Amino acid sequence: MESFYALLGERHWVFHDTLSLEAVETRVVSAGSADAAEAALIQWYREEGNLSLLLRQTRAVPEVRPRLPLLEKALEDYQAGRFYASTLVLLAMMDGLVNDLESPRRGMHAREGSDFDVWDSFIGHAQGLAAGQASFTKGFFKTSTEPVHDLYRNGIMHGTLLNFDNVIVATKAWNRLFGVVNWAQARATEEKRRPEPSKPLGALLREIGQQQKERALDQEALSDWAPGSWTDPANTNPTHPLYQACRDFCLAWQAKRYDRMADLTAQQFRPKRAIEAVSRAYRGYALHSFEVLRVEHEALAAGWATVQLHSNITTEVRLRWIAETPDGESWLPSRGEGQWRLVAWEAPATQLWQQGLTSRET
Repeated sequence: MESFYALLGERHWVFHDTLSLEAVETRVVSAGSADAAEAALIQWYREEGNLSLLLRQTRAVPEVRPRLPLLEKALEDYQAGRFYASTLVLLAMMDGLVNDLESPRRGMHAREGSDFDVWDSFIGHAQGLAAGQASFTKGFFKTSTEPVHDLYRNGIMHGTLLNFDNVIVATKAWNRLFGVVNWAQARATEEKRRPEPSKPLGALLREIGQQQKERALDQEALSDWAPGSWTDPANTNPTHPLYQACRDFCLAWQAKRYDRMADLTAQQFRPKRAIEAVSRAYRGYALHSFEVLRVEHEALAAGWATVQLHSNITTEVRLRWIAETPDGESWLPSRGEGQWRLVAWEAPATQLWQQGLTSRET
């Protein structure tokens, strides 16, 4: 994270916790210069599927959900190269989101940098959201047609900065949106952990001490953790919990244990009446056998598994997994036991259907 901000902090890019750590380390930080690092980060955001996945994950914040139809249109504009339209929608959605989250109600444009200080998240870094507010709220009172490459919300929304239709500004708008969502999640966690003011002083001090221990535990885990990947994980790393979860999901599919399959779906993306929904998606496709070909542990609480499925046809599918607490929060060591759960839970059945499997069970 420090290397990221050393290159891109002055350009007001934000390190949010849904960024791919592998991409940051192997592409952005290794780029060497700020220009190359910025280009590499933009390239990662523009790769097929990355923005769509990040956008789906924002559903975890209730205040984002009513804004998703407009955010999806902003994504369509961005992918079609209509960067001006995408930027304007994203700026408006950020204002409304912060307005709904904070009391007194004020949009993001009316906030001080200190309003975005949180300690239990990457987003609380001194060069994160708080630092970006300086340019976000900077006033522009004279019309300019000079090229703009920063997210100057004031000048863009008020029509004084006219030359902002470019991929850098539009991608920074997405980056800032995910930072705001990250801040909202960290803020909610901070509210839950805030001690009751009516507690005795001794109890308060003990609780604060426990919180400091938990934070130190999480920071140590984040510092020590490194990404890894294993081909043929059944032999190279058979005890990895992500491999075990993927294997359990496929075994449950073979046994038609839809209740167990539903239990292995991420709570953030779990449908209502989950067992019924999983049964409806999978009961037409018998899984004869499978092999977990590769496991990629790319972030502390996120990873991928590549699985070969043998039904009436053979196909490969790449599955996104996240580690959650029993309550559905993103897992950290201080939050106790974690469980790997599948994000795009319909993907294996959908893949078989798309590949042309026609023989269905009744």
